[in-house]
Amino acid sequence: MKYKAANQRKRIKRIDYRAEGLIISRRKDKEECGQKIRWWLDKFHGIIVSVAQIYRILGKHFTLHSKWQKWTRRQPLPKAEASRQVIQGDTVDLGELFAFNFIDIFTKEAITIIQAEITSSAAAYALEKAFTFFGGTVWLQTDNGSEYKSIFRKVAKRYCQHLRQITPYQKEENGFVESFNRTFRKECAGWRYYKLKEKDQLQSYVNKWLDEYHMERPHLSLNLQTPREFVNSLNERRAMV
Repeated sequence: MKYKAANQRKRIKRIDYRAEGLIISRRKDKEECGQKIRWWLDKFHGIIVSVAQIYRILGKHFTLHSKWQKWTRRQPLPKAEASRQVIQGDTVDLGELFAFNFIDIFTKEAITIIQAEITSSAAAYALEKAFTFFGGTVWLQTDNGSEYKSIFRKVAKRYCQHLRQITPYQKEENGFVESFNRTFRKECAGWRYYKLKEKDQLQSYVNKWLDEYHMERPHLSLNLQTPREFVNSLNERRAMV
C-alpha cells in the first residue's frame, strides 16, 4: 500500500539550479508575467522552464492574485486630506487621438494632454506635461492599461512618492478621474471621432475649456466653489495659521 501511494504522489521535475534566482530577479526588475520570463530564460540563458514551474517559484516569494496574474500585493486605496496627496490618471479614446487626463482628487484641479498614440512613451510625455502644473504628488494612481507601464513607471517616480494601479475591473477605485472623463466628454470633446491632423486644434480647444473648468465651473464637493476659488481659500487659510 505504501509503495502504491508513493507512485501516485505528484513529482515535480528539478530545474536548472540558476533558474530560480534568475526568475526572482527578472520579476523584481521588470515585473513580467510567467510567459515573458519563460521566453527570456530560453532566449538569453538557454534554460527551459514551464510557465507552471515559474509561477510555483514566484508564489514562494511574491503574493499573487492568481497564478496567471503578474501583480504583487497592492497598496491600500489612497485618500486625500490635502492638495497634491492623490492624483488619478486615465486615458480617453477619441478615435485617432487620445486624451490623457489627470486630476487632483482633493482640489479637483485637472489637466488634459492630447496624444496621437496610446503607448507608454506617450503616457510618460503626457505625465511630464501635466506635472509642470501639478509639481508633484504623494500618490499617483492609474488603471492597468499597457500605456501606464514600462517608460511611464520610470518617469512617474520623478513626480510621485507612490505609484498605484487599481484592482483589475474595479473602475470605481479611479472614480474621480472617471467622473472627470464624463465631464470632459459631455462639456468639451463630445463623442465624435477625431483625426490625427486635429491634434493641435483639439489641444488648444481643451486648454480653453480647462480655464473655464477651473475658474467658472463650481463643484458640489467643493461647496459650490470652483477649483481655483477652493485652492485660493486653502492658501488664505494657510497664510492665517
